[in-house]
Order: sequence, then structure tokens, then C-alpha cells
Amino acid sequence: MTEAANQSPAGTYVLNGFYLMPSTADSKRQAVGATENPDAVLSEDDILDIKMIVHTWSIKESFTKGHISGSAKVYDSEGIFYSFPLRGQERVRIIYTDFIGVERQEDMFLYAVTDVATPKASDDSVLEYNIHFASYGKFWSDRFSVSRCIAEGSGSTRKYIPISEQVETIFEDYYKTSDSGTDKEILVHETEGNQKIVIPNMRPESAMHLMSRKSYTSSFPSSHYRFFETREKYNFINLEETFSTGESKGKYTYVSGPQDETPQGELNKMSGIISIDFHKPVDTFDAMKNGAYYRKVEEVDITNRMVKSHEYTHEDEYKDYKYPGASDPKDSKRVLRHTSDFIKTHMNDWSSTYVIKDYPDADMPNAYGVRPKPYYGEIINNKNAHIYDYRATRLTISIYGNNELFPGDLIELEIPYFNVYGSIDEERSGIYLIESIDNIFYENSYMQKLQVSRGPMNEVKE
Repeated sequence: MTEAANQSPAGTYVLNGFYLMPSTADSKRQAVGATENPDAVLSEDDILDIKMIVHTWSIKESFTKGHISGSAKVYDSEGIFYSFPLRGQERVRIIYTDFIGVERQEDMFLYAVTDVATPKASDDSVLEYNIHFASYGKFWSDRFSVSRCIAEGSGSTRKYIPISEQVETIFEDYYKTSDSGTDKEILVHETEGNQKIVIPNMRPESAMHLMSRKSYTSSFPSSHYRFFETREKYNFINLEETFSTGESKGKYTYVSGPQDETPQGELNKMSGIISIDFHKPVDTFDAMKNGAYYRKVEEVDITNRMVKSHEYTHEDEYKDYKYPGASDPKDSKRVLRHTSDFIKTHMNDWSSTYVIKDYPDADMPNAYGVRPKPYYGEIINNKNAHIYDYRATRLTISIYGNNELFPGDLIELEIPYFNVYGSIDEERSGIYLIESIDNIFYENSYMQKLQVSRGPMNEVKE
């Protein structure tokens, strides 16, 4: 959108349509009491646009969740609650255009109506309530329960396959289901090793999270995989691989001072940070309790009456990880929050995790029914330490809404020192990973609340 084309304030958006549709034709027929023509399909008369009575609405997406969800506040003066009616089985289609002219369409499933009340006492002309919706893929997949071990062949010819291939099977069987489920695609990063994963009666989303916890690759030592959905697609990705291949989606700067209300000034605000929350930059007790620096996996070998220890010290390992903004770990000038002397002296207590050794040694044949090596030592220590790194550096920022940002993307932040000098905080500025986005729509304004993280902070020379 050009400067001349848009005279609106930054963050303005257009709600093109907020449509409610019955899931099936018989849902509408039941609503109006009709029973004839059982083969009827939905027509335009079955689709209801409620954009004029939607006051606020939001969609949340996060790389810690396997689905997106949202809600809307409705002021119903049309009696839709009764006449449509709302049964918790409707489809929701939202079409909206952001400030820079990017249009999106979200297809959701309405699953709940809450907080039904009259806005004023003794007023029977309006009913207010909240409708709650989730992605259609969430509804479709949650109809299934998964109890299986995914492999090729059967009996003595049974062959286990990499987790990345198992993920694709789950997605095709429970999310797509012969193209009747979600329309979204999934991005899957490869995993290493053929794995025997028994899925014990789980919903597909929980099964996907199980797969992410078990995934391993020697190419990226943290083996930090995540399964999540964004408004754009599904993801089963390795974060380090994302940092190696992903490019920044833009630079956002925190700037105070006089407001430029010209069209170009409003466009410039789209790259500004409205507010920032540093949360908890440091918590030494929490780091000590959760084994931020010293970890150990104890494999209990019951058959041979032995215990094998996998020891991990984060101070020695973290520089081998890839972080946002540096494709080569050696190019990343990152430092841990605590100093080396303090870590070695006061934070050297091992945080231990015990697992049962249920796989053969490397020099032993893999007997029928025994799982391949699951990489307990490599995954549990490294992944948990990597997760802690990011949890310790999370920020929450608010920006004007942008339909081209999604969790899993990288953005650059320029953060000042919050003092009278106004210089740049080089320790905290740089490339960040977007962990979650809360898309908030209020009247004609679109704001985004982003949770971002980056692992260890930049090294700053005195």
C-alpha cells in the first residue's frame, strides 16, 4: 500500500466479513424445523455475516500449542442466539485486511458460547455473549484417539521409521483424512534414527507433542523440536534449523518522542514497538532448582544391574548451538546470564533425570520387539537446557497488526537503554524468535502482542 493510498492511523484494519455457517445442511434444517429434501446443501441463505455486531475478537497462536484458538464478544440485537441458533457446531470464517493491505481468511470451528447475559438491567433488546472458536484442524483431529505404533510391515519384517515420517503419517491420517479435514499444509524437519514410539491412546495433538519430545538429530545438538499451528500452516520444526535457514521478517524499534501523524509517519509506526515487558530477566533460585547449567541423565539398566550416566554442563556446550541471527555458532557472540566463577562455585549441583534402559547396546543385535536407541542422554539434557535458555530471555512486545508475522518467524529488535541517554541496549538488541502472537482486534484497530526469545544475550565489551 502506498503512502498516498492510506490516510488511516497505524494499526487500522478492515473486517471484511465474520461469517457463521452450519457445519452441515441438516444443522440448518433442524434450526428452522424443516425435514424435507434431506440431500440439500448449504446455500447463501445459510451463511450469516455478523461483523456488525462483533465488538472485539482475537486469535492466539503459539509454538507451545498444537492449534490456534480465538474468541469474539458479540452484542446480539438480532436474536441470532435463538434463531440461528448457536449449537457449538458451526463453522466460522473471518476475512480481514491489515493496514498494509494484506488480506487473510481464517476458517475456524465454533465450539463454545459463554458469558451469556443482558448488558443492562431490565433490557430485553440485546444479549451479549462470547463465542469461542478453534482451528478446524483441531476439531477434526480431536474426533480421533490414537493407539498405535507407526512402522512399515508386520511381525518379523516390521521396520521402524524416523519420527519425521511418523509425523507425516499422523497428519495425513488424522488432520487431512482424505482432504476432508484441514486445508493447511505441514512443514516437517527431518529427524534422525528409526524410532519405536508407542502412542498410548492419545489425541493426535498430544501424539504430535510426544513425537517432538522424542525427536533427535545430530546436525543440531539441542534437538529442540516443536509442533504447533499458526494462521498460515502447521509446523513440526527444529528451532536450530530454523535459525540456520530463516531470515528476519523485519526490524522493530522502540522509539519515543513526538508523533508523526503524516501518512508516511503512520506507515513508519508499523515498524515500531509500542510497549515492551522484560518479564523476569534473571532468577538465580529458579536456575538452581531447574538445573540451568548442570544436568545428568541416569539410564538404569535393570538386566545388567548397572547405571549409566550422561553428564552435561551447559557452560561447555551452549556455544555449539545455533541461535537467532548467526548461522554459524562460532559467529554468535553470546554469553550466559551468570559468570563462570559463580556457576562453578554455586550452581554446580546436578539436576538428574532417571530413565529405564529399554534398548540394546550398540554392539548387540536389535532383538525383535526391542526399541532402537532412543537417544535419551542426547535429547533430555540438551533439549531441556536449550528450552531454559529461551525461557530466561523471553520478552513481550506490542506492535501494530501485521498479517505476515507468525510464530516461528525471526524478527530484529532494536531496544534502547531506558535512561536519559537513549543509547542502544546492545546486550538485548538483535534477532529474536517469535514464540507466540496474540492477535487482538478492537473496533477498527488491530494490535499484536508478541512473545519473543533469543537464548543467551549478546556479549558487550566494556
